Amino acid sequence: MIKQKLWTILFTLMVLMTSSLVFANADVQWLGKQTVVINHIFEITKPSPNWDTKIVAASETPVGFSLHKSGYNPTILVRLQSSPQGQSLREFAKSVQGDLSVRGVKIDNLVEKNINNSNAILMNGDESGGNAKWLVGVFQSKGVGYVVECMIWSQEFTRYVQDFMKAIDSVRVNG
Repeated sequence: MIKQKLWTILFTLMVLMTSSLVFANADVQWLGKQTVVINHIFEITKPSPNWDTKIVAASETPVGFSLHKSGYNPTILVRLQSSPQGQSLREFAKSVQGDLSVRGVKIDNLVEKNINNSNAILMNGDESGGNAKWLVGVFQSKGVGYVVECMIWSQEFTRYVQDFMKAIDSVRVNG
């Protein structure tokens, strides 16, 4: 239990310390009770009403969803990163893959997918040491990249992968 809580604290610090670009004022608004809209462009819906939402608009990670339970909580974070003009989605996804690698996450593959008429790239990965599994969705619009990071303890990944995919499949990029 203590090991899990320490891992959660270390993970949170790691997320806060690593970013490509800090957005001072992300505009975050609710659309109904389940959907969050960032900068009037990026919409994401939490998997179900029992997932809690954390909004920190003055952050490169302005939105997070977490399902509180005993042990490690499954977490979904939306991260904003610079996506230079002219950079393809695949190039941006490769840079996200590199950022994750620096954070100790080894990505297995990149898969292109169309989600609600927007191009996306999905990645699966494992944390070094095999403690956590990740599912990541990468989107971009107007020079900003939107990265949906879903993570949970490895042994519980299959239990939450449907929730993670439900959130990623809910994404709408307007613009």
